[in-house]
Amino acid sequence: MRIVPDKSWIDIPRIDRWRDNRYKDGINQFIQYALADPRKLNSNVVYCPCCWCKNRALVDKSDLQKHLISGFHEEYKYWTFHGEGCLEEMELMADIGTSGGRIDDTRIDDTRIDDTHTMLADMLTVPNIDQSDYAEDADESGNAGGVTDHEELAQIMKLIADNENDLYEGCTEFTRLSFMLRLLRIKSLSGMVDKYFNMLLVLLRKVIPNGKESIPENYDNAKKIVSVIGLNYNKIDACPNDCILYYKNNKDLQECPICGVSRWVQRKNYSTHGTARSMFKQKKIPAKVLRHFPLIPRLKWLYMNKDTAKQMRWHKEERIDDGKIRHPADAEAWKHVDRTFPSFANECRNVRLGLSSDGFNPFGIMSSGWSTWPVVLTPYNLPPWLCMKQPYMILSLLIPGKHAPGNDIDVFLEPLIDELKQLWTEGVMTYDTHAKQSFRLRAILLWTINDFLAYANLSGWSTKGTYACPVRGPEFKGLYLQHSRKFCYWFNRRWLNIKHRYRTKKWSKFFDGTVEKRDAPRPLGGDQIVHLLERFPAVRFGKKRYSKEDLLGVRNLRINKRIPKRKRQAQAVSDGAEVVKLPSGWTKFSIFFNSPIGES
Repeated sequence: MRIVPDKSWIDIPRIDRWRDNRYKDGINQFIQYALADPRKLNSNVVYCPCCWCKNRALVDKSDLQKHLISGFHEEYKYWTFHGEGCLEEMELMADIGTSGGRIDDTRIDDTRIDDTHTMLADMLTVPNIDQSDYAEDADESGNAGGVTDHEELAQIMKLIADNENDLYEGCTEFTRLSFMLRLLRIKSLSGMVDKYFNMLLVLLRKVIPNGKESIPENYDNAKKIVSVIGLNYNKIDACPNDCILYYKNNKDLQECPICGVSRWVQRKNYSTHGTARSMFKQKKIPAKVLRHFPLIPRLKWLYMNKDTAKQMRWHKEERIDDGKIRHPADAEAWKHVDRTFPSFANECRNVRLGLSSDGFNPFGIMSSGWSTWPVVLTPYNLPPWLCMKQPYMILSLLIPGKHAPGNDIDVFLEPLIDELKQLWTEGVMTYDTHAKQSFRLRAILLWTINDFLAYANLSGWSTKGTYACPVRGPEFKGLYLQHSRKFCYWFNRRWLNIKHRYRTKKWSKFFDGTVEKRDAPRPLGGDQIVHLLERFPAVRFGKKRYSKEDLLGVRNLRINKRIPKRKRQAQAVSDGAEVVKLPSGWTKFSIFFNSPIGES
């Protein structure tokens, strides 16, 4: 068993590190500890925890020492990338049924370290796994297991069996599962294409003894191992003009019912001996695909680990409530939800979420004009030093480019909104491995965090032009400056006392020459927005980027024609033969208002 060395040298100030021998000795002890980790990719390279790399680069021993001399990452106090935390593991009994599903606390040998083993052990720490328990309502019996589906339970049991079996007879370093996860990790880090990965699997099946049983045939079968853990995602086809998703009632359509553009790209048969039948058999390629990462399984997995399940209660059980704002639970929005929905607030394990979205260029070249939009959710139940960390940020949607969705982002948010509705109205049965009981998990979306441009796309309020203030709404109107051709918002005298001297005629010459008699504009509440916009028909989403006659190519979706720039107009909605314009400042009725909370 390896002993974790002393870490006090990490807190030595940078000024004193050059003179203090404890820092150099600590670096040497860390290097020895990191190189002794049997989980590293090979015997030469490890992750570098210096203040520049921050465990994002693999280096050898010599480069590691050079990097650490410049500075150790001060926040890296728990060495998870170098083997800490995996020595204390749970070893499942061979026959779970005879032991009632309980797991004994035993120590295993250091050569068989596997974090997945501990995670799966936490999932199955369920008293009395019996089929009759699943037939009853978990709210009444309280004995429903962490895995509420028999098929899911069978998959996890098979996963544990693969984790118990050696890769081949006599192998003490890898199990079938750990070796496959290691291969998938190498593929992800190196950017290996599927074709070469399949070739590697074919070679390993021939080289490794009994490889046909322990190594999958191709990459698709290897991904099924990860999908059991809950890391899969759904592909949903979308219209290239962002009109609709081929989702729910539109799932079987072959072309967009709004713009008429085909769902598929055009494919050409480059073979000189190809026939019409071979072209007919070719697999169709969708023109645009939305990646949807289901939110509900990821929220349930937060409670599948004992430590994380305990941290999800932190905001209620361990947070210091002294009137100071240190956590979103101290904010007024959190307290407003608690007062408005007391039944939701009574269960501290219900999840409070924040949503953020913005466009970025995945290729790192800003001049290429590509914009991909991820939609990320943050669970705020966790303490502040965890909830904003990358491992706990949940990627829910990945909206493809090359063009930004703009005001049509509501089309792509539909799968996520459906999940949020289910989590609010019905909830899902989840097993808490820390409390060792089942409960009905619910979730609420507290707010969105965006820049001003993305805020306009999500909220439906135009953040530019005459009515740019999203808080005051149409009561705060900007003034257009003709010579500079810009809008100016200088009516700050409205917030002064009604008898203030700056409001009078005497002082008006220092402002715009008028006497200010208006009161301060009132903030626009959510109930007022819903009441204002719910009587208008739905906005017709979509752009006119591609027409029905355009043939979308395989390589890209660019059409060699230039669309003339048109003057901006107010968003209009159609109600039969009549065209109805939305109120001033509004571009749509946002999909976030079409929720159970907005309707109540």
